[in-house]
Amino acid sequence: MSPNDVINSLSAVVFLAIAIVAGIKRGEGPLTRPLGLMALLLFAYSVADVAAEISRNPVWTPLAYAAASLAAAFAMSMVAGFLGVRHRLRFLIVPLHLYFGTLGFYCLINAGLRRTMHEPRWAGAMLVGIATGSGVLGWRMWQHARLSPPIERARCQLLGAALVLGFGGVATDLVAMTGVSVPRLTTPGLALTAIVLAAMVLWAHQLFARVTTVLGLVAMLFALIGVIGQLVVLKLAEGRTSFVVFGTVLVLGLVGLAVWPLIHRVAVRRARHQYHVTLGRWTDRVRHNVLNPLSAMKGAAEIMLQDHERGLPLDEEHLRLIVRKVGQVARLIRNFERLARGQPSREPIDLNAMLVDVARSHEAATANPVTLELDETLPEVMADRDLLVAAFENLTRNAADAMGDGGRSIIRTETLSTPLGRRVVISVVDEGHGIDPRHLEDIFEPDFTTRSSAGRGLGLAYVQEVVAAHGGAVWASSELDRGTTMRVELPL
Repeated sequence: MSPNDVINSLSAVVFLAIAIVAGIKRGEGPLTRPLGLMALLLFAYSVADVAAEISRNPVWTPLAYAAASLAAAFAMSMVAGFLGVRHRLRFLIVPLHLYFGTLGFYCLINAGLRRTMHEPRWAGAMLVGIATGSGVLGWRMWQHARLSPPIERARCQLLGAALVLGFGGVATDLVAMTGVSVPRLTTPGLALTAIVLAAMVLWAHQLFARVTTVLGLVAMLFALIGVIGQLVVLKLAEGRTSFVVFGTVLVLGLVGLAVWPLIHRVAVRRARHQYHVTLGRWTDRVRHNVLNPLSAMKGAAEIMLQDHERGLPLDEEHLRLIVRKVGQVARLIRNFERLARGQPSREPIDLNAMLVDVARSHEAATANPVTLELDETLPEVMADRDLLVAAFENLTRNAADAMGDGGRSIIRTETLSTPLGRRVVISVVDEGHGIDPRHLEDIFEPDFTTRSSAGRGLGLAYVQEVVAAHGGAVWASSELDRGTTMRVELPL
């Protein structure tokens, strides 16, 4: 084996290990799927490149090119997920997947028909796709890193280095294929990319849910066995395609069987968690909506008790607050099913007055003041007051949790004219620690939560259901260490 073959084999081990870890951790973060598929395809590319050198069979070259084409698409998707802009940049990501997928299909056709590929044409097309995707995503990553705190900036720098090494190395080979005399650096570039990605997966501030060192070593061991087995098959095959196909299926099948118990254990654990989440979903929703008014009642009662102990007269406003919250809880119990399902019973309501009540309840229950910036010309809205109160109490509670005691949140109202007609916009702004951009697109999922010890992740999902039931929309914008804005839009 040449030095290039040795380096490609070691890269294949690392990429397969990353793919195994991503498969075991699938569903535990927005990056597991694109990262796992990209790593698996880069493993396939590395193995095919080594096979082309060992067997001298021309069929392996277009197979390697096909794997490289598809890996580029998932690399773009992974970067978009890392930046939390996968949905916002779908106008770019979806066409890039179709573009690189077409290039990969072209390579597979040539492999199947054993035709000689027109390498310069394929290389030029690859360069266009890589330049387009990496240009847009590189700019977004630079902007994101510039506005991020040091830890997130370090993540961006590491991932950026991996992409520069990987795409840069591949680009040298692609340019060389077009006839330009440049050194080919794909092999060392991908090897360094594998090392950087493996470090990010195992790093304390990782790409997705925490990966233990033991899991990383086990995955590396399985990957090493798989690559060695593949190399043995290629050596024994002596150019016989049928032997290579049978041996490859056998080796990958044995590796899959070895990894399966780990994947099965994680899948069982996830299914058990999903069962408990589904079982407790309605109960948790009602708990969310009951605890908020009870906290306000408790806070108001404590303030009144303190005033009484100091000989001060009782504050009638706090008494009225307690009465209102008792009525809210009573209505909640009477309408349990409707409220749990988020089904509105509409009537004209004064949103500003409702939000003042939410703010006073929040201030009575916590140590976090609320600043109101209300549009006095706001018209009445046809809505279910109890459902909207529950939704905005969830939002103000989340804002307080993000800031800790003493942090000030803002509730702002305004009217906007949109192509869909006039709409009311209510914003809840906090100055907390912000939301990880990799989670920003998942925060409204029913089972998503960033809390390690409490909560099923149902609060924001309930808010979204309530707003959607009123024909509106809710979305979030956030900057790490600067705060989050939750924006609710309702039709007039």
